[in-house]
Amino acid sequence: MPIAASMLSFAAMTLVDTLLVGHIGAADLAAVGLGGTAALALLGFSTGILRLLKLHVAREMAAGRAREAGDVIGAGLVLAPLLGLLTFAVGHLLSPLLGLLATEGAQGKTTAYFLVRLATAPLVLTNVVLREARHGARDSNAALRAALVANGVNLVVDLVFLYGLRLGVLGAGAATWVAALTEVVCLARAQRSVHFDWSGAFRRAWRILGEGLPSGAQNFLELGAAALLGILIARTGPLEVASHQVAAQLAQLSLIPSQAIAEAGAVLAARALGAGQRGRVRLVGRSALVLAASWAAFCLLLFVLLGPALARQMSSDGWVQSIAGKLVVLAAVVHLFNAPNQVARGMLRGVGDLRAPALMSVGLAWSVTLPVAWLLAVERWMGAMGGWIGLGLEVLLGATLFWMRFEADCADGRLRNALAQLLPSRRRRHRQLVRA
Repeated sequence: MPIAASMLSFAAMTLVDTLLVGHIGAADLAAVGLGGTAALALLGFSTGILRLLKLHVAREMAAGRAREAGDVIGAGLVLAPLLGLLTFAVGHLLSPLLGLLATEGAQGKTTAYFLVRLATAPLVLTNVVLREARHGARDSNAALRAALVANGVNLVVDLVFLYGLRLGVLGAGAATWVAALTEVVCLARAQRSVHFDWSGAFRRAWRILGEGLPSGAQNFLELGAAALLGILIARTGPLEVASHQVAAQLAQLSLIPSQAIAEAGAVLAARALGAGQRGRVRLVGRSALVLAASWAAFCLLLFVLLGPALARQMSSDGWVQSIAGKLVVLAAVVHLFNAPNQVARGMLRGVGDLRAPALMSVGLAWSVTLPVAWLLAVERWMGAMGGWIGLGLEVLLGATLFWMRFEADCADGRLRNALAQLLPSRRRRHRQLVRA
């Protein structure tokens, strides 16, 4: 529950920025929308790598190796600024292309907001490291408190910079700087008792970077596929893309608890492996599946009953309300498929099965969602409805494949082998020395 609340808090910060900028002008709103989406996509690679830290911390803490867990956190603090600077450098090179994609009259504002937001990358990634460390150490409440304080600071600074100093999109970007710095300070206070060795941290950083590359690439390519899906839908007309945005916002908010359950399941699975309790992994996975599926079923019922009313609250256009009212129900059906998909992927991360699921996930996004969306949305003129059907087919196939793989991991010796690598016994080491 604290993980879900902290994730909802981040979404609320983005929503507040959008709503406040939206009252300034259409060009500013377009700049924040496109610039923020592009910055999030570039940050996706690094966050995909660093989100594995909580699994390493959970394994080490469950095995009673607190010093090694500290080295994991130190490794994250080594990687965060380096990855943040690399992200900003890549974004600076791509910023002219982003200006070409922006709408007329918003090119300069889009590029400026994008670069200001991306300049916070070292701070944002440091927040990710400290937050993931708290989750792995069974202290999700500290991460929640830091996120809530940062949200409050972001709201106050946004109001001052946007309406008091009238800084426009640059003010919104600067407010993100202040909020990110506040969150870093709050999380750092919770880490005061953690100690690590710098040499051990550098060695662990190289290992985490190698292990996390598939996860980072998966996160980046999936975000890229989602962005292309929006571009495909945009080709079918402004009403369709506006309806897609309404449904996507509601779907994102409803999916966050399921994602939080998946993350919690991954932590508990990693902790069970670290403690040598292999038999608990399948139980954790199935329990997480029951919780996530129950929440998705509740959201489906809610959107069937109140979907059109929710769409009316987010747009004043009658056509958008009509299209979005139907899309919201379809989005809830997709969520019903996506909940087990998210849980299965989280459990596979928890047991250290990363490379093959990452390839499968990216392959489904690019070989199923985008071609089906093109066929139905553009060629068959189904609009946003066709795009969501393609997305639903992807998550349904993903849920099936990932759960088959997770059950296979639990049934055969993969978990036993993974556990042996994580916690080699003294007898095993003795046999290796004798053999040498």
